[in-house]
Amino acid sequence: MYVPENSSPPHRAKKSLGQNFLTDRRALDDIAGAIPVSDRYIVEIGPGYGALTEVLLSHHPARLDLVELDRDLIAHLEKRKQEEWTASAEKIRIHHADILHYDPPSEPYDIIANIPYYITSPILFRFLYEVKHPPERMVALIQREVAEKILEVDGRHSSLSLAIAARCSHRQLIRHVSARAFSPAPKVESSVIALTVSTDAPDHALLQLLRRGFSHPRKKLSSNLATDPDGKIRIETLLCDMGFPADARAETLGLDAWREILRHMDIRPITDLLIGGQAASRW
Repeated sequence: MYVPENSSPPHRAKKSLGQNFLTDRRALDDIAGAIPVSDRYIVEIGPGYGALTEVLLSHHPARLDLVELDRDLIAHLEKRKQEEWTASAEKIRIHHADILHYDPPSEPYDIIANIPYYITSPILFRFLYEVKHPPERMVALIQREVAEKILEVDGRHSSLSLAIAARCSHRQLIRHVSARAFSPAPKVESSVIALTVSTDAPDHALLQLLRRGFSHPRKKLSSNLATDPDGKIRIETLLCDMGFPADARAETLGLDAWREILRHMDIRPITDLLIGGQAASRW
């Protein structure tokens, strides 16, 4: 049941859940076409009333898991499964769950998501760093400002962009989406990005280093990383040896440089800082 632009979705959006329903058919098609869907196992996060679900089904996935928190929308999706999606009903599984507590499948799968903007980072980091079985690819509709930060469009690095780059072999902008493409219209512009997840194990020590390095972005990196004056001198010497000024800021270093610093520092990952719960909001 596609809802055309300038039409009202069948359910009132709930501000408490960060709901903004996408009603632009071209945007829906571009999201569904961002990665191969045919014969793939797809997990759709935040299906809402099923506009994107309907488009995904037209691409014939092998299986489609819908993860939705809103109980009212769960009932609506179940009704559509029984009445409109009968030909694909066997491949659809509907989960009434908080995505931050949802356990993904053990077999290869991809994620396609219209993510509530207030939990963008926690969702990304949960599936990139926390779950036992991460996805092979992720397509996410997120706030444009966050997308540009992840993709480093201004050439500046951030703890968020570096942490995602460390887990993804490829990052791509699919398209921008106007606020007018949603009902109700959000106050910000949106973007669709695609991530190809690396098969390497996540490096939690690197995450801890990034968190320390960006703890005070306006300060010198050596001041953020050092615990004593001698340590500060050692870090500044290391930066100079790597071709950076001794007073370099965290945002000027790329991923390779951070990995080189990690090789020279004793950084141990701390469980309660690993992008779960409140920790994710700091990224």
